[in-house]
Amino acid sequence: MVYLFNCRWLLDPSALLYDPALKKLIHTITRKVFAQLLNEFKRLGAVVVYADLRRIGLYIRHHVVCTSVVHYMPCVTVLSDYFDF
Repeated sequence: MVYLFNCRWLLDPSALLYDPALKKLIHTITRKVFAQLLNEFKRLGAVVVYADLRRIGLYIRHHVVCTSVVHYMPCVTVLSDYFDF
């Protein structure tokens, strides 16, 4: 949550620390990290149905709910430290 607040503060054209080059750098880094996150889900066996910077929709090929929860719970735990679910 702190990351999102700081990015909004730095990317707002009315802010004192606004810089177009900094905006481009943050946007590029965000896209690269998001692509790595999607690749990690694909590596774990999920199919990405829908993805944008606010939502990720996954199709998980596990037939039993317990198996999919155990398989993807570490990802959810790590992501919940950085984002609100």
